[in-house]
Amino acid sequence: MRVEVWSDYMCPMCYLNKRRLERALEGFPSADEIEVVLRSYELDPQADTHLDVDYAEFLVAAYGMTPEDSADYVAQVTAMGADVGLEYRFERMTPTNSFDAHRLTHLAAAEGKAADFAEIVYRGYFSEARDISDEAFLLDAAVRAGLDRAQVAEILAGDRFADEVRADEEEAASWGAERPPFIVFDEEGGFQGPLSVEDYGALLSQYI
Repeated sequence: MRVEVWSDYMCPMCYLNKRRLERALEGFPSADEIEVVLRSYELDPQADTHLDVDYAEFLVAAYGMTPEDSADYVAQVTAMGADVGLEYRFERMTPTNSFDAHRLTHLAAAEGKAADFAEIVYRGYFSEARDISDEAFLLDAAVRAGLDRAQVAEILAGDRFADEVRADEEEAASWGAERPPFIVFDEEGGFQGPLSVEDYGALLSQYI
């Protein structure tokens, strides 16, 4: 069985969704029969690499939230993340561009290391105040995930996997995805996430 998950590294709900799916799989009797495929979905493909605002200010500017709504959202996501062991440090996060991280995710997937790479990038962004558009960070993250340093450096210097990222985003649009995370089970029915651990359990049982 194949579970495809469209996500963006700047999306706090995507990190939450990743962890909830992992929790669901931990207790699922047929987990070894399930392949999780990470697909690319940028919240803003035109985003600058360095925005001089914090995440709460970004929510106000990008999505028209009031400062109060932004603060409420940050508090809500922080609490939901804590429930599954995630530490969101919104006060230290700076919005940026995730395109190169997505390109390297395709390389990591080809090597069977996509989940490891994604975890390092998510944790770097949401918990460690790292700039996930920075080549030095991405190179280090990829090597820590088990990828070849020289190959990663070559990809970062070029445009390899750019077409794969755009193809993922076009496919998401064809499914009618409105935002990430977006989940498809065995090419049947798309679900707008994040899903709860319980919902994942039920859907895995339904589709397997």
